[in-house]
Amino acid sequence: MVGGTILILPIIGLQTGYILIPIVSLIFGSMTFYTCYLISIHLGEATTVKDSVKEHFNNRKGFVMFYDFVLGCSFVGILINYFKLILNQLEGFMPKSTWLPIVVVLVLLALTLVMRYYHFGEKLLAIGVLSVIAYVSFLVWAQASAPQGPKTLPPTGPNYIELASSLIMGYSIHNNVAQTTTNDKFVKIVFWVYFSGFLIYTFITYGAYAIINR
Repeated sequence: MVGGTILILPIIGLQTGYILIPIVSLIFGSMTFYTCYLISIHLGEATTVKDSVKEHFNNRKGFVMFYDFVLGCSFVGILINYFKLILNQLEGFMPKSTWLPIVVVLVLLALTLVMRYYHFGEKLLAIGVLSVIAYVSFLVWAQASAPQGPKTLPPTGPNYIELASSLIMGYSIHNNVAQTTTNDKFVKIVFWVYFSGFLIYTFITYGAYAIINR
C-alpha cells in the first residue's frame, strides 16, 4: 500500500530508535512476504483471492459472505484513521464546517464507484510508485539541506508499535502480487518486490534524521 503511510514514517522513526527501525521493518516485511507466498500457492486455478475462497467453499454463499464480512471489518479502523487524516488536512486550509465530513464521504463514495467501474485501482497503485520515488528524493534533499547541529536518534524507543502497525499496511500488497503462477517465478519476482519494499520503508523511516532540529 502506497499512500499516507510513507508520510508519517519519519515522524514515527523519531521515537522508534535506529536499532529497532530495521528490525521491525524486516520482521513485518518477512511476515507479509510469507503470507503472500501462502496465498499464491493456494490460489490454484483462480485469478484472485476471492475466487479461490469461493472455490474452496464450493461457492457456498454463506461462507463467502462471512469471508467478505471479516475482510470488511479488518478495514474499519484503517478507514477511520485515513478519514480523520483527510479531514485534518482539509481543515488546515479550509474553515471548519459540520458539512465537511458529509461532503468528504460523498466524494470518496463517488470516487470508489468510479474506480470500481473502470477498474482504475490497480493503475492508481502503479502511479503511487512514482510518489515513493518523489518522496525518497525529497528526503535526500531534506537531509542534505537540514540545519547544522547534533542529529541523534535513541537506539530504541516506544513507537515501535506504531511503526509496526504502519508497516503492516504498507506491506499489504497480497491481492496485487499473488497471482496464479509457478512457485519459482513467484519466489524470484515477489521476493525482490518485498525486499525492495523493506529497503525503501527502512530508508524512509530513517528520514527522521532529516527532520531533527527543524
